[in-house]
Amino acid sequence: MIKKIEEYNSGDCNCITNADVFNAIKKIPDNSIDCVITSPPYNKGYFGKKTSSKNDTWKNRNIEYDNFDDNIEWEEYEKQQTEILKELVRVIKPNGSIFYNHKPQPYKHKLYFPEWVFKFNLRQIIIWDRGSTPSLYPIRWLPTTEYIFWITKTNIQPKFKMNGEFNKEV
Repeated sequence: MIKKIEEYNSGDCNCITNADVFNAIKKIPDNSIDCVITSPPYNKGYFGKKTSSKNDTWKNRNIEYDNFDDNIEWEEYEKQQTEILKELVRVIKPNGSIFYNHKPQPYKHKLYFPEWVFKFNLRQIIIWDRGSTPSLYPIRWLPTTEYIFWITKTNIQPKFKMNGEFNKEV
């Protein structure tokens, strides 16, 4: 069930909330969510902003957000993502989980890793094999993996346990 954040109350369960996280998360009560799965904007505008629009690899691949401008300085982006993760940790239950998908960003021949995840109770780093991805940069190997960072509030055992179904090859 998908609900607007205005309809959310602590008695709801098993619902997806579709809203702007910057505004909506502050309305969610502490310790009320079992699991969060999120893939934030990657601040891709920051890495492409030094190029002309004619050579902008993101726009040339038609990779754009509807109405979100993710073109901020890396330090500000790191602060933004840290604040969002703090809020997500606040709203998950003591045995809840956050699955935060992010990938390293290449810029000027250097790789920027989302190091802010290490400020939290990082339970595991999961490698997501995407199988393929567009090669946006002709000077790098084709990246086919991303990271999913499993963050928990405490060291309490999460509500779920892995079973044989998760270990089978598809």
